Amino acid sequence: MCSIGAVALDEDYNRAEVFTVNLEFPPAAAHKWDDNTMEWWKQWPEQWEAHRYSPLPVVDAMQMFADWLDEMVEGKPLFVAWPVGFDWGFVNDYFHDYLGRNPFGYSPLCLKNYAAGVLRNPAMLGGSREEALMPDGWLVTPESIGLLPHIAINDAIAQSMMIRNIMRYTG
Repeated sequence: MCSIGAVALDEDYNRAEVFTVNLEFPPAAAHKWDDNTMEWWKQWPEQWEAHRYSPLPVVDAMQMFADWLDEMVEGKPLFVAWPVGFDWGFVNDYFHDYLGRNPFGYSPLCLKNYAAGVLRNPAMLGGSREEALMPDGWLVTPESIGLLPHIAINDAIAQSMMIRNIMRYTG
């Protein structure tokens, strides 16, 4: 995991606070480099460099994130992402590996699945272009709001705006 980006929303689903931190790569990670992943990063050099700016030791970064969550959220925070299967795996593993606990518990929410349920549209659950099925005004990408994609905080900001759009739709 290169970095963490998170957004806390207020009761009206507006952005209240943001958290971001870049992580040092643990020594064991040097033995786990995936060649396909590194090839993928070559097409995003600006984003790769952004992730390498002032990284912190992983245990410190994860503790800072846990402390921020405790400060921002009463009760258990909710982890929401698109795609949740990718992001959740890293965050959950790092919390357990470095802090021995995950403040989110075991119940992440997939933003895509949530939208599909709200819309009662199972077609959104498959394929690679399910965002094309999103209603006008729901889909927010980093690029659509003037941010670089594939930077954790930018992705989190865009996804928080999507959550707000969906929640306003549902009333």
